[in-house]
Amino acid sequence: MCGIVGIIGHIKDEDINWLNKAAFNLKHRGPDAGCSWIAPARNAVFAHRRLSIIDTGHSSDQPFVSDDGKLVLVFNGEIYNYLELRAKLISQGESFGKAIASTHLSHLANR
Repeated sequence: MCGIVGIIGHIKDEDINWLNKAAFNLKHRGPDAGCSWIAPARNAVFAHRRLSIIDTGHSSDQPFVSDDGKLVLVFNGEIYNYLELRAKLISQGESFGKAIASTHLSHLANR
């Protein structure tokens, strides 16, 4: 199981320090990768510790930011039918630059 931590609100430097420490303390939940994201307006920050199950490459690290930058996705779980979702979205005119499950969720969320 992965580890997720985040803060929504006015983000100060000490909040980012706290988030980094909290994410480090979650390493046992996600030993394969760890990344963080800070909103450009500094009104949100998220960190994710990843346990790789299906998408094991670093392109699946989170937080995932959509190509247009409008969506940031942090989640725990596996999308076992992501190939089926991909085929359906392609048949509806969507295109994908990456073949990872998180990309498929962002396309679904933008609908």
